[in-house]
Amino acid sequence: MRLDVPSLLEQKYKLILVVCTGMVLLLGLAVMQLKVIDLASGQTRSWWEIIHNVESGEGYKACNEGYVPNCKLTNQYTATREPLPIYLFALVGWLTHDSVIAFQFTQLMIVLGIMFGVFWLGSELSGISAGSLAALIWSFYLPAMRLEVQITGDLLE
Repeated sequence: MRLDVPSLLEQKYKLILVVCTGMVLLLGLAVMQLKVIDLASGQTRSWWEIIHNVESGEGYKACNEGYVPNCKLTNQYTATREPLPIYLFALVGWLTHDSVIAFQFTQLMIVLGIMFGVFWLGSELSGISAGSLAALIWSFYLPAMRLEVQITGDLLE
């Protein structure tokens, strides 16, 4: 008896989506337990400064010395990040009083949303079996999980 993987993926796509959702949540929660977001570290710092300024009413701006040298001296504040993630995280920060758990949970929900988007796109382009396979691959995509330990809009870009 020969196993027909494409038809299996097509027939059991709901089960596959449930398993993929479970894997994304399980891996995401494990990442959240292992490492909490540090708002002053690396990539997060460049996002956090703009988010904090938006949240506190100071405007959509930040001073990134790597992007605009001497920006504090010349008063050349700029927004070096995309607006959708900034406003999303500013809203989350405002609602939760800058809870890092809420920021990480938001990142996890973005990863989960992308998994469903990948399924939908694959299904539209090549059928449900391709969408199921794409969702399955995305649910194990570890670089996306690595982004959950920092505030970043890279997943939304």
